[in-house]
Amino acid sequence: MSYSKNRRAFLGMAGKAGTLAALRPDRLLGELFTQPDISKLISEKLHREHPRLHLRKSQWDVLREAIRQDTLLTHWYEQLQQTAATMLAQPTAQYKLVGPRLLYESRAALARISVLAGLYRLDGDLKKADRAREELRAICAFPSWHPPHFLDVAEMTNAAALGYDWIYEVLSEEERRTIRLKIVEFGLRPGLAEYSRGVSWSLPFANNWGQVCAGGLTVGALAIAQDGADDPGGLAPEPAHILALTTEKIRNPMMNYAPDGGWPEGPGYWSYATNYTCYMLSALLSALNTDLDLSEIEGFAQTGDFRVASIGPSGQQFNYADAGAKTGVAPEMLWLGKRFNKPLYITSECSVVSRAQPGIFHLVWSSPHTVDIKSEPLPVDINFKRIDLAYFRSSWTDPNAVFVGFKGGSNKVSHGHLDLGTFVLDAAGERWAIDLGPDDYDLPGYFGAQRWDYYRLRTEGHNTLSIGDDNQITSAKAPLADFKSTAQAGQATVDLTEAYSSWLRSVRRTIVLERQPQTRVVITDTITKGTAQTVRWNMHTSAEVTIQANSATLRLNGKSVRLTAESPKGGKFSTISADPPKPQGQQPNVKNLIMECPINDDRELPFLIRVTFTFQP
Repeated sequence: MSYSKNRRAFLGMAGKAGTLAALRPDRLLGELFTQPDISKLISEKLHREHPRLHLRKSQWDVLREAIRQDTLLTHWYEQLQQTAATMLAQPTAQYKLVGPRLLYESRAALARISVLAGLYRLDGDLKKADRAREELRAICAFPSWHPPHFLDVAEMTNAAALGYDWIYEVLSEEERRTIRLKIVEFGLRPGLAEYSRGVSWSLPFANNWGQVCAGGLTVGALAIAQDGADDPGGLAPEPAHILALTTEKIRNPMMNYAPDGGWPEGPGYWSYATNYTCYMLSALLSALNTDLDLSEIEGFAQTGDFRVASIGPSGQQFNYADAGAKTGVAPEMLWLGKRFNKPLYITSECSVVSRAQPGIFHLVWSSPHTVDIKSEPLPVDINFKRIDLAYFRSSWTDPNAVFVGFKGGSNKVSHGHLDLGTFVLDAAGERWAIDLGPDDYDLPGYFGAQRWDYYRLRTEGHNTLSIGDDNQITSAKAPLADFKSTAQAGQATVDLTEAYSSWLRSVRRTIVLERQPQTRVVITDTITKGTAQTVRWNMHTSAEVTIQANSATLRLNGKSVRLTAESPKGGKFSTISADPPKPQGQQPNVKNLIMECPINDDRELPFLIRVTFTFQP
């Protein structure tokens, strides 16, 4: 029987005896989880020598030589040396909560340990190794890694594991023992307890937590597996126990990638989840020579398409859900590009990094001669079926191209806003229709009862339709009912009826990007009247706005875009403030360009709101 089949058979037997979620934590450390195939895999396949995470010793040697020969890698390496010089003078992490989280300290520790320890492997500078060791001592002296907010544990476990593995030869035996024990005590055992109680992030279609937690715990387990024969009690059983769970449970959140790589939580949480998935798979491959077929999960091989498609010509991403507009670096694109032979992913990430700072994993997951890779673009129009999202652009090569991101989907997704039907628009290298992104996570009830009180999350705070002060129905779904792409145009229709069903009989929004004979964007809302008397059309912009009759001219950085209200007859634009009461986030440079549209009295005839965007040559 193959490894994967044997593993599935074991978990099936465990399910007959009682679900994993029903197991007591003490049983998790007992006989049931001495899973024969995991233990055998570790015993027979584990690369015993350190470093074993992501790159082995000989692979670090290859990377060192690649940096000497490749101008782009040399540039990244020099930038990281500057980052390291700053980190050497920074204080170590402290046990300090911000809101309910230790996460900021976990991330600071991970950043310093990974950069300093990684550069030590490349340049042998003991000052960097010693500073990474100070960070390890600091986090091992914490009272815990804060399991009440388990992301804190996952990221700190990842940090401790990388430090332990990458500067292993610099650590004393006592330091190694201490780090191993803390990875078990503060990381793996709390992880086993979380899995035993069936936490939501271990369930099918879980959010980003499922990958982050599984990824951090897996890296921790692989770092210390089979080490510590002289520790009290001998070799720790927890690495095998946790790997039996993480390698099975991560399949649940990875179901979100099917069928085409789209991600419901937006591009920010796509990066977080996918980054930790790649940490996990990369570490499994380097330590055990297998990723247990996890990279074969449906949609994962295509998920870099989602990242590439989401970035407009302005350099900003379509930042729906709790995502910022700034496109952050995503070194996982390099791992995905190599694993699935997708040069586009590598060239896309190199373009992003050219405007930002690289991380150590841009080197770790790089390919020699990265800068010389040639790639073919995606189609100019692309949709992601399960999440009901569409992107259109006039060109992939023109920096002044017109770009539209258009969203349907569900109001119930993790980190979602009440924004069905919203869009962003780029032209002439600028973003004209913007998404305000998230507000402060520590606002009262941000993830609870007050979430829909905050402007940036409410319907009125997005580029969609609103009715008075009401939000869209919070449980609504808006399917992408139509998607077409030709040389002349790309278009999609989202059925918004469920979102407005308390006020209107039906609502459908269609966006068309016409490429020929001239480039323009047409947004049409087709509405059948219900009880609502007026519908407001909203678009947030940071441009200067001039109103003339039924049109509005937007000006930004010497460029202009013209909006024309083709329907309803007599439609007129105006602007209102996008600043909600404090302490909500303020954006005084942004205004909401609106059009108030009284609905006709005939309940049987559709009412049209049609706005056309035209662009200066």
